Amino acid sequence: MKILISYGHFPSSALDLQKAAQKRGWSALVLETRLDSLNKHLFGKINKWAASLRIVRKGTNLFKLHRLEHLNILTTKLQLAIKSYEPDLIFFIHGQPYGKEALDSINLPKVGWWVEPYCDENELVRNAMPFDWYYTFSSEATEVLGKRRKNVLYLNHCVNPERFFPLPTRKTIDLCLVANWSPRREKAIIAASEVTENICIFGDSWHKARMPRNKLKKFFRGKHIVGDDLNKLINNSKVVLNVPRIENYFGLDMRLFEIPATRTCLLTEYLVDIQILFAPGDLEIFKSLDELKRKLARLLDNPDEREKIANSGYLKVTSRYTYDHMLDRIKADYDRYR
Repeated sequence: MKILISYGHFPSSALDLQKAAQKRGWSALVLETRLDSLNKHLFGKINKWAASLRIVRKGTNLFKLHRLEHLNILTTKLQLAIKSYEPDLIFFIHGQPYGKEALDSINLPKVGWWVEPYCDENELVRNAMPFDWYYTFSSEATEVLGKRRKNVLYLNHCVNPERFFPLPTRKTIDLCLVANWSPRREKAIIAASEVTENICIFGDSWHKARMPRNKLKKFFRGKHIVGDDLNKLINNSKVVLNVPRIENYFGLDMRLFEIPATRTCLLTEYLVDIQILFAPGDLEIFKSLDELKRKLARLLDNPDEREKIANSGYLKVTSRYTYDHMLDRIKADYDRYR
């Protein structure tokens, strides 16, 4: 089987899916749709400037017919890739940056996957309509979109166990958070610091934090950490914290799968879809900052409980939520809908 994978914001998902496909003897080609610098820094700014001066209406693209306009470049890349690669299936992560007209002209099975943490009905419908079937990574989006079109299916994120796995290392960090700054995350860290100050933070924009500078300096270790360094950091942590950037976050992000895959205890804010994929004891959940403090203190005082949660989460994600499992699902739906 030959799969063409189109991605924009989640390159690791695309590359992990490609690697899993190749391991089972399939062929997989990845096509990037990231906005190029010309469109982002020149065309985009001119469009905003013209709209702010009311020369054109907001949302007008003055470069719509230009051959270097983003949509035109992507459409050309997609057409060339289809012609040269001749895939059996095209898998669009997030949806359709190419536009409905370009997708309607493709006479191949094509599926999209919504992986945004919000649930805007109009945007969902706009993204989903050109596809033969459509995945969303949140139960809420699946329900909302399912009322507007057929063949809408739930598909969660997964983990690559070759990138996230247990290491024989001593856990020296009480609490770790790998996430960009947001007010909600800062409040969680401030609450956690009442329990322990052995905290490690990696992520962008933490300079916006309002906590005391000396405390932030003690916790903050860097803007970015990836690959082996990230896997090692998680393995070195007794507890890893997960706090969604925004309230009313729909779906489960990749951290919910990556952290248990390292056999590390995950402490996460409550999310609706956790009950779909995880059982009590696979991870620890809090619904308030007071509950966060109580549960963190209990976990740090009870290594046996941490280990029990870590083992349960590890068995769950490695036996059900890897990219091999995702490919099984995609292949089954391909046979059903093509």
